[in-house]
Amino acid sequence: MWMESGESGHTTRYVALCILGLLLVSLLFPALDGLNAVGFLSDKTYLLILQDNGELRDTGGTISCMGLLTMRDGAVKGLQVWYSSTGQTNAIVRIHEPQSFIWFFGTENVKLYAANVQYDFASFAPFMMSSFYNVTGRHVDGIIAVDFTALKEFLKLTGPISVSDNILTSRNVADIMYYYSVQSKDELTNLLSELGLAIARTIQDSSLPLKVAFFSTARQLVSEKHLQFYVPGDSGDFIQRAFGGTSIPPQADFVSVVDYNLGAGKADPGIHRSIDSHVEILANGSTISRLTVTWTNNDWWDYNVFTTVLIPAKAEVTEASHHAQTFEGPLKARGPDFTALSARVVVPANGTCSVTYTYTQPRNVHGNGLGQHYDLYIQKQAGIDAYTLDAAVQLPTGATFIRSENVGAEQVVTGDTHVQAVYM
Repeated sequence: MWMESGESGHTTRYVALCILGLLLVSLLFPALDGLNAVGFLSDKTYLLILQDNGELRDTGGTISCMGLLTMRDGAVKGLQVWYSSTGQTNAIVRIHEPQSFIWFFGTENVKLYAANVQYDFASFAPFMMSSFYNVTGRHVDGIIAVDFTALKEFLKLTGPISVSDNILTSRNVADIMYYYSVQSKDELTNLLSELGLAIARTIQDSSLPLKVAFFSTARQLVSEKHLQFYVPGDSGDFIQRAFGGTSIPPQADFVSVVDYNLGAGKADPGIHRSIDSHVEILANGSTISRLTVTWTNNDWWDYNVFTTVLIPAKAEVTEASHHAQTFEGPLKARGPDFTALSARVVVPANGTCSVTYTYTQPRNVHGNGLGQHYDLYIQKQAGIDAYTLDAAVQLPTGATFIRSENVGAEQVVTGDTHVQAVYM
């Protein structure tokens, strides 16, 4: 059941969390798009999604709460808010992709609030907008997604905030949110609503330097995919490129690792992921890649994950191996832009597991004025705070490096990464 603005106390408080996202929209977009986004040119309605990245999903985390926010002339005109798993968003919708998800779970039917199974937010958002309209009859102008990491970063700026007999800090907010997401969704929603209001008031009453610090932090959260936006149309093209869209150039090599937590427990904060990419460039410009994904589980319970590695569609897999006690797969699905390699892995408590894929690609090196260049783009999954990257590039016999970028071991990465080798 929908809850109107005047019918629920915590609905009004939830406005603050929405405002934070929309203020960010107005500052990050080009000037005209920013005015349009906050309702100066016409009323705008946004679907807001709170993702719990303690329980990872493909787009950043399980959807905990959802809301509808209408903006007019830069101000909130109206708000409706509900729990993600109740009311109309509990309806069944049919997905047509990803194929590996459909194969593994044996169904094309999912709940609307659990439909964020696409490989990235840019793929999920248009499907969600269309499905939301089909189920509810309500049109939205875009989607804004925020996760618990973003709340933690905001609290680093505001300092401790007292909410519902809890003193929330950047150190404990994630743990408290994880607790209430399991124990009581009522408490979770009330807590988030009050927290959003408190953060908004702090920013509103703060000095100019703190306001600048807040928006600087917000921009960083966007680059790390803890805040994501989708708006269709001309401005949506800009938004998709910059905030949650695919950044893979069609002529470049790429890797994306997308995990889906099957165990439902809030395990992901205790999981560390590593990507080890070793690429050998042959004399004819083709490549042989050996990619290893490793999970280290620092929790005291097992981590059950359905993991997918995306590589270019032209890649041909020659070998797949694993170091895991429980392993199912890999499933191989080929799309027009990528090849998806999926498997179920169980990482034991305080243990480590890994999966390795070896694959070849035809000519993958291009001229760049002086010398040749090889480019690899590593896409970070939304919701993950960081991962470790070990990127190695082996040149053809007799070739020498001119320069390299992000080639080396044990790099801690918080966003997408460009690996490049220029040689002659």
